[in-house]
Amino acid sequence: MKWPDDGSSTWQFESLDEGQRVINSKDKGIFWMGVYVAPLAWVLLIILAVFRFTLDYLLIAFIGIMLSGTNLYGYYKCSKDQKKKMESYARGFMTQGIMNAFNRFV
Repeated sequence: MKWPDDGSSTWQFESLDEGQRVINSKDKGIFWMGVYVAPLAWVLLIILAVFRFTLDYLLIAFIGIMLSGTNLYGYYKCSKDQKKKMESYARGFMTQGIMNAFNRFV
Protein backbone atom coordinates (compact mmCIF):
# COMPACT_ATOMS: atom_id res chain seq x y z
CA MET A 1 0.00 0.00 0.00
CA LYS A 2 1.39 3.37 -0.97
CA TRP A 3 0.67 6.24 1.41
CA PRO A 4 -0.41 9.49 -0.23
CA ASP A 5 1.11 12.78 0.91
CA ASP A 6 -2.07 13.88 2.70
CA GLY A 7 -1.90 10.95 5.16
CA SER A 8 -4.93 9.04 3.88
CA SER A 9 -4.65 5.43 2.77
CA THR A 10 -5.86 3.81 -0.43
CA TRP A 11 -6.88 0.22 -1.08
CA GLN A 12 -5.01 -1.44 -3.92
CA PHE A 13 -5.90 -4.89 -5.20
CA GLU A 14 -3.42 -6.77 -7.32
CA SER A 15 -4.34 -9.87 -9.28
CA LEU A 16 -3.57 -11.75 -12.45
CA ASP A 17 -5.56 -10.80 -15.53
CA GLU A 18 -8.80 -12.68 -16.16
CA GLY A 19 -7.31 -14.97 -18.81
CA GLN A 20 -4.21 -15.85 -16.77
CA ARG A 21 -5.83 -17.29 -13.68
CA VAL A 22 -7.80 -20.44 -12.97
CA ILE A 23 -10.07 -20.43 -9.92
CA ASN A 24 -11.49 -23.60 -8.43
CA SER A 25 -15.13 -22.91 -7.53
CA LYS A 26 -14.99 -25.09 -4.38
CA ASP A 27 -11.92 -23.28 -3.10
CA LYS A 28 -13.55 -19.94 -3.84
CA GLY A 29 -16.72 -20.96 -1.99
CA ILE A 30 -14.80 -22.16 1.06
CA PHE A 31 -12.73 -18.97 1.11
CA TRP A 32 -15.73 -16.63 0.96
CA MET A 33 -17.64 -18.71 3.49
CA GLY A 34 -14.72 -18.37 5.91
CA VAL A 35 -14.47 -14.64 5.29
CA TYR A 36 -18.19 -14.17 6.05
CA VAL A 37 -18.43 -16.64 8.94
CA ALA A 38 -15.51 -15.23 10.96
CA PRO A 39 -17.22 -11.91 11.84
CA LEU A 40 -20.42 -13.78 12.66
CA ALA A 41 -18.50 -16.03 15.05
CA TRP A 42 -17.00 -12.96 16.76
CA VAL A 43 -20.47 -11.42 17.11
CA LEU A 44 -21.63 -14.63 18.80
CA LEU A 45 -18.64 -14.48 21.16
CA ILE A 46 -19.44 -10.84 21.97
CA ILE A 47 -23.01 -11.83 22.89
CA LEU A 48 -21.75 -14.67 25.07
CA ALA A 49 -19.25 -12.37 26.80
CA VAL A 50 -21.99 -9.81 27.52
CA PHE A 51 -24.27 -12.43 29.08
CA ARG A 52 -21.45 -13.89 31.17
CA PHE A 53 -20.24 -10.41 32.23
CA THR A 54 -16.61 -11.14 31.35
CA LEU A 55 -14.93 -7.91 30.37
CA ASP A 56 -11.66 -9.57 29.34
CA TYR A 57 -13.37 -11.84 26.81
CA LEU A 58 -15.51 -8.96 25.60
CA LEU A 59 -12.40 -6.91 24.82
CA ILE A 60 -10.82 -9.82 22.92
CA ALA A 61 -14.04 -10.40 20.99
CA PHE A 62 -14.26 -6.71 20.03
CA ILE A 63 -10.70 -6.79 18.74
CA GLY A 64 -11.54 -9.98 16.80
CA ILE A 65 -14.64 -8.44 15.20
CA MET A 66 -12.68 -5.33 14.25
CA LEU A 67 -9.90 -7.34 12.59
CA SER A 68 -12.15 -9.83 10.81
CA GLY A 69 -14.53 -7.04 9.79
CA THR A 70 -11.66 -5.10 8.25
CA ASN A 71 -10.56 -8.25 6.44
CA LEU A 72 -14.09 -8.80 5.13
CA TYR A 73 -14.38 -5.17 4.02
CA GLY A 74 -11.06 -5.28 2.21
CA TYR A 75 -11.78 -8.50 0.33
CA TYR A 76 -15.33 -7.40 -0.46
CA LYS A 77 -14.17 -4.04 -1.77
CA CYS A 78 -11.59 -5.69 -4.03
CA SER A 79 -13.88 -8.37 -5.46
CA LYS A 80 -16.17 -7.18 -8.24
CA ASP A 81 -17.77 -10.60 -8.60
CA GLN A 82 -18.57 -10.85 -4.90
CA LYS A 83 -20.17 -7.39 -4.91
CA LYS A 84 -22.53 -8.48 -7.67
CA LYS A 85 -23.42 -11.70 -5.85
CA MET A 86 -24.05 -9.95 -2.51
CA GLU A 87 -26.22 -7.30 -4.21
CA SER A 88 -28.30 -10.02 -5.86
CA TYR A 89 -28.58 -11.92 -2.55
CA ALA A 90 -29.67 -8.73 -0.80
CA ARG A 91 -32.26 -7.97 -3.47
CA GLY A 92 -33.56 -11.54 -3.28
CA PHE A 93 -33.68 -11.43 0.52
CA MET A 94 -35.55 -8.13 0.50
CA THR A 95 -37.98 -9.35 -2.15
CA GLN A 96 -38.62 -12.57 -0.25
CA GLY A 97 -39.14 -10.64 3.01
CA ILE A 98 -41.60 -8.26 1.38
CA MET A 99 -43.50 -11.14 -0.20
CA ASN A 100 -43.66 -13.01 3.13
CA ALA A 101 -44.91 -9.90 4.93
CA PHE A 102 -47.50 -9.30 2.19
CA ASN A 103 -48.71 -12.93 2.37
CA ARG A 104 -49.20 -12.65 6.15
CA PHE A 105 -51.50 -9.66 5.80
CA VAL A 106 -53.50 -11.09 2.90
